[in-house]
Amino acid sequence: MSKKSFDIQVSEIKGLRTMWFVLGLIATGLGIAGYILPIMPGTTFIIIALYCFARSNEKWYNMLLDNKYFGQTLKDFKAGKGMSLKSKIIAISVVLTSITISMFFASNIYVQIFLVVCGLAATICILWQKTKK
Repeated sequence: MSKKSFDIQVSEIKGLRTMWFVLGLIATGLGIAGYILPIMPGTTFIIIALYCFARSNEKWYNMLLDNKYFGQTLKDFKAGKGMSLKSKIIAISVVLTSITISMFFASNIYVQIFLVVCGLAATICILWQKTKK
């Protein structure tokens, strides 16, 4: 997605605005859950929420950008700056720890394979991000 896609472009059609807003609320909820639960991609859902609020509600859009926990991450993503090396190390460590703990409790081989695939996908996505200095 380009920087332009995250600029505020509130829809003039009320039904679309409502749809984007509801999707933004759902994505925000999933994002917050993702910061708490292992495996779930919290930042990804918060980025999706930012996109939705850019089309529905400027106040919520700005609330996400000004949030003390993930606002700077969103601003950096929006500007195409990437992740700091420290953030990458922490993120990969959390992914690996979560996968390891989850695999310990997963009794089904298919669930374990799914966890490994998710962990690898998340790690690859983190590594593909530009490293900011």
